[in-house]
Order: sequence, then structure tokens, then C-alpha cells
Amino acid sequence: MSKETVSNLLTYILFLVLVIGFAFMLIENTRLTVVNHRLESELVDSQNLANGYEWQLEQINSSNGWGGDE
Repeated sequence: MSKETVSNLLTYILFLVLVIGFAFMLIENTRLTVVNHRLESELVDSQNLANGYEWQLEQINSSNGWGGDE
């Protein structure tokens, strides 16, 4: 093979590796964004549930005549 053919072949291979690498980064970034969104929504749900339990305990304590900081 001539030097020009080898040079063109290496250029095409390098371009292909760059395109595949860029596509992989986009896919991984999208996956991490989705996972992060799910984790944040689970955290918000957990915080809302904890606040609901805290409110219920406050209601039970107040109905029993107990103070909030005792």
C-alpha cells in the first residue's frame, strides 16, 4: 500500500473512533441524567414522607396534651 492510502486509512479510523467516542459520551451522559433525576425524585418523595410522619406525630402529641419539644 502506498503512503497516501495508509494515511487515508488512518484518518478514517481516527474519525470513526472519535465519532464512536462522542456517541458513547452522549449516551452515558443521558443515562446519568436519567439516573440522577430518579434519585432526586426518590429523595424528594422520602423527604415528603418524613415530613408527613413528623406532622402526624405533632398531631398525636398535641391531641395527647404533650408539647412539641418535650
